[in-house]
This record gives sequence, C-alpha cells and structure tokens, in this order.
Amino acid sequence: MIVIQCALCSPSLFQSVEEHCAFVSVVSCSLCVFLAVFVLVCTETLTQRWRRLLGLVVWATHLTMGFTFIFSGPLILPWDQVPFFLFIIFTVYTMLPFQMCYAVVLSVISSLSHIMVLTLCLTVFNTQDPSPFLANQLLSNAVVFLCGSVVGAFHKVLMERALRQTFQDTLRCLGIRMKLEIEKRQQENLLQSVLPVYISMKMKLAIMERLQDCKDKEEQQRLVKDNNFHSLYVKRHENVSILYADIVGFTRLASDCSPKELVIMLNELFGKFDQIAKENECMRIKILGDCYYCVSGLPVSLPMHAKNCVKMGLDMCEAIK
Repeated sequence: MIVIQCALCSPSLFQSVEEHCAFVSVVSCSLCVFLAVFVLVCTETLTQRWRRLLGLVVWATHLTMGFTFIFSGPLILPWDQVPFFLFIIFTVYTMLPFQMCYAVVLSVISSLSHIMVLTLCLTVFNTQDPSPFLANQLLSNAVVFLCGSVVGAFHKVLMERALRQTFQDTLRCLGIRMKLEIEKRQQENLLQSVLPVYISMKMKLAIMERLQDCKDKEEQQRLVKDNNFHSLYVKRHENVSILYADIVGFTRLASDCSPKELVIMLNELFGKFDQIAKENECMRIKILGDCYYCVSGLPVSLPMHAKNCVKMGLDMCEAIK
C-alpha cells in the first residue's frame, strides 16, 4: 500500500490512476500473493511440501513488479529499477528457501533479464538514437548485479555453515542426553538389583543433598568418591520371615557338569525362584553360590509372612523336581 500511495502521489511519473491501472493491478495482485504465501507459511505441513514452489512464486512476483515499474514510467532509462533488481538478488540468497545452485541460477536470470530488456528497449524499440554511454551504463548494471550476487552468496555460505554447525551441535547434545539417560537407567537397574527400591532411593536422595550443599566442584568429587557408602541406610522391620534355601548335592552336581552348563542351569533355576517369590509375595535378598535368600514382609509388612515363606519353600521343591 505504501508503494501504491507513493506511486500515485508522484506527479513526475504518473498523471492519473486510469493511465497506470496496470501498475496498480500488478502491485495489488502482488500484495495478495504475498498474503497468500504468508498464510501458507503458517501451515508447517504445506510449507515443507511446497517450499520450493512458494519460493519460485515469490521470486516471479518480484520480477513481475520490477518490470512493471520499468514500463510504468514516462521514460525508460538505463539505470531504471537497478536497486529493486538488486533487492531481488539479495532476497533470492537470503530470504527464499533455495539451495546455492538454484539461488545462483535465479540471480543470473534476474540480472540478465533486466539487462536484456533494457538493451532491447533502448536500442531495438527506441525511436531515438541510443545514448553513447549506454554500453557503459549496462556494464555498470552488470557489475552491480555481480557484486550483489557475490555478497548474497557469501552471506548464504556463512548462514548455511552456521546452521549446519548448530544442527550438528544439537544432534551431538541429543546423543549425549540419550546416552546419559541409558546409562542412568542401567545404573538404576543395577542398584535396584542389589538393593531394595526404597533403600536405593533413600541413598540417592542423601547423595544428591550432600552434593547440593557443597558448592566446590573438587569437594563434590571427593564426596562422591569417599563418602557414598559411609552412611548406613538401615531400617528396622518387625514380623518378617526369612527363607534360606540350599540346593542339596550341589558340589557333586558341579563336578559332573561343565562350567557353562552349570551357569545355564543355575540361571534357569534361580529365574524360576524369582518368579515363585513374586507369586508368594517374597523378596529375594541375596544369591550366594547355590544358596537362595528371600524374605516376606518387606518392604510392606504382611500378616501372612510366615505362610508365604513356607509356601515359597514348597513351590521351590516342586520347581526343582
């Protein structure tokens, strides 16, 4: 709208709106195209699918506006609309979603079309004698366009390099975070495999509180290294039953089997014991050789803890058979 107002209020260029309805129509249509492109850009799915097509539409609209400005004036001069076409070149390199090769092609087309159109209008279709400085002026236009293309290409290279570096840094950060999450999950699984959940959580909270109270980094490392297991995380439990299960004849069995067969057999057997303990509301405490320790009534007190251990022992005998 500002362009239309300035054009209509310039007496040196325009006499009336009726004489230059083409100019007003092109600018109005260009404004509608830009608004439509803006609406489409707000839709992410369509933008990703038609990104290059939308860029071509914007470029073609700018090119149409440039030639409309050239032919709307009373005289066509060798330096007409050079700044506007330079703006088109900068737009192709800096604002439109094109790769470097496409940006170079579009900038060359914009420059050559401007130079060729002015050359034809000032020589072939000109009724007057051409200016003796026409060639120099057109060459100057070409130099200006070339400098604009070089500056735009340099800016695009720097931006692509910065974006690529940002993408790589973000990807590296996400990879490190995923690795930390996996290691944290493995550490928690390892800790919970040797300690009950409520004790491991209590230990973690105590360590985190000590680290938060200490501001010095070296002091934090020393606390992590030296004092993690100096505190006793003990809780007294009443009314629990403990089951000690020892495999009879394990020594003779170990001498008759190979180490690999023995490990596979014990792994399968203790896996069954864990499943039986879960069914009987028991919690495994420890595995020591062929001895299996479990307790009932932890961490939640159960009135039937003794019955659970007895049933656990009977089920273990059935599993061994």
